[in-house]
Amino acid sequence: MEQNTITLKGKDALKIFDKKLFDVINEENEFIFLDGLDLKVGYFLDVFQMQGYIAETEDECWEIINLLEVTITKLKPYTDSFEVIFFNYGGEYSVCMWKYDGEILKDSGGWIGDFIPGSEDDYDNEEEYENAQNNYVDEITEELKSGFASDELRKSLINDLKETDLTLYNDRK
Repeated sequence: MEQNTITLKGKDALKIFDKKLFDVINEENEFIFLDGLDLKVGYFLDVFQMQGYIAETEDECWEIINLLEVTITKLKPYTDSFEVIFFNYGGEYSVCMWKYDGEILKDSGGWIGDFIPGSEDDYDNEEEYENAQNNYVDEITEELKSGFASDELRKSLINDLKETDLTLYNDRK
């Protein structure tokens, strides 16, 4: 399984994509695109970077990310397994992971600093811990911007995985 690639079982899977997202994935770009039956999701879905490439406004870029997440929740019958990790900025530097093992869809995410290995107890004081978190945020942001997620980040996200609460996505488009 290739990270950040969702291999669809057939073209019938495309019927679950919202038209706006479908239009985006059918145009080659560095963020989200369809390559045959492989849905490729970039590691760095920063709306400020996406603006002008896949949509004109910041709000439209957020809509595309939202549509992607809603679509991910509907993909279980159309794929065997996948693991997707991506950065986004919504008031804070955030990371999100979606993992489907063929049975259960799980997700985790939040402020990148919350995924620093270890705990606050590993540091001499609160200020040292906060500095370490901020440095970790910078390091991981650059890593994801470069197009990969380290094993360290991946392990932290996996440790935080919870079964996806689909009711959170039912009210979205």
